[in-house]
Amino acid sequence: MKKRLMQISVVALCLHLQHELTWAQECSDRDYGVFKKYDAYLDANPNMLADQARSNYSARLGMRPAALKDLYFRCLIRWKDQEPEAA
Repeated sequence: MKKRLMQISVVALCLHLQHELTWAQECSDRDYGVFKKYDAYLDANPNMLADQARSNYSARLGMRPAALKDLYFRCLIRWKDQEPEAA
């Protein structure tokens, strides 16, 4: 039982570190283009729930909703740096 708990803890730690490293990646120009288009989509659909909007838009791109969410928040930092008047 203790060994199994230790294995689960190690896996959880690895997943957490992987997630943190993903967030630390910079937003590429391609990602930034996706971010800007997705942001415009959100602006055009203000009454749609965030999960539904993310699901719809990520399906168009052929990516997972979680990947689009990560991309969005990574690029949000770039957007704030490059377009501070908009932030």
